[in-house]
Amino acid sequence: MEKKLNEYLQEIGPYLPLKGQEDILKEIKSHILEKTEFDYGEINPENLEKTISQYGAPQKVAEKYLEGFQIISPVFKKHLFIYSAILFAGHAVLTLLAWILDSSFLVFPFFYIPRLEDFQALFYLPMAFVYDFGLVALVLYLVTQKKADLALPWPKLFKRHGTGTPPPEPRVLPLLFLLLGFALVTVLFISTRTLFFVTIDFKNPESLLDPTASLFFSFLLLAMFAVEIGAYLIRFRHNSESILLIKNGLILILLGLAWNYPHEVVLAGPVPALVIGTAKSGLILWTVLASLAFFRRLIRVARSHLSS
Repeated sequence: MEKKLNEYLQEIGPYLPLKGQEDILKEIKSHILEKTEFDYGEINPENLEKTISQYGAPQKVAEKYLEGFQIISPVFKKHLFIYSAILFAGHAVLTLLAWILDSSFLVFPFFYIPRLEDFQALFYLPMAFVYDFGLVALVLYLVTQKKADLALPWPKLFKRHGTGTPPPEPRVLPLLFLLLGFALVTVLFISTRTLFFVTIDFKNPESLLDPTASLFFSFLLLAMFAVEIGAYLIRFRHNSESILLIKNGLILILLGLAWNYPHEVVLAGPVPALVIGTAKSGLILWTVLASLAFFRRLIRVARSHLSS
């Protein structure tokens, strides 16, 4: 006789918390039986089915019993995003190092970063963020369910009030310098087919790299210049940290392309080892600074959204 009722309770169960689920289902069952007897005077399969149809959808019924039950305490909701951002920043830096050094990293017990090639890091990072967010959520869930009077540390880097200083307003004069610089670099590239030279000799410029590599890296440099100008132009209409975050992200992608040049770089003629070492060191420094700028913007944007 209660087959329909048991099936209904089984549909409600998945929407309820594990802790106390059995007691809640018993209470719902008791209410339905009492309501059936009160409304129809007799408990039978037909009357039970009528009561169940009027009682509500399983999810709506479960929601009535979830009031006051917190998966994660509201006190810790800001910690969820800030802790996730900090964990992801460290995860991303290690991912970038694994990509650059063509190696893998194991940081017990949190991270394992495999050796990444080509664009694999771009697909790995979103998965890493989901993992970091889930790990922090799990810890905060356990803390909430324990119901202990626990005060989690709040990084001093983040203030609990305010949205931080907005980016400085863009000005016309720096934009003109950017446009002038881009124009000069573009003219130089069109006339010489490269932006990388062994020596500075305007009468007889000599390329540092082979023609294929020269075109590839010159296009990347021009693209970075264009991203910088594009972001600056957009900020005249919408000046925000989000624009700077997108700009830094695009710069990182272009730097990633530089690190993953698909061919062997052939130097045009004998080049001093000091020049090669300086170029590699400069690229590493540029990548590190771009990464730091990206994660700084990411944290600021996250903090701004939390504050709002």
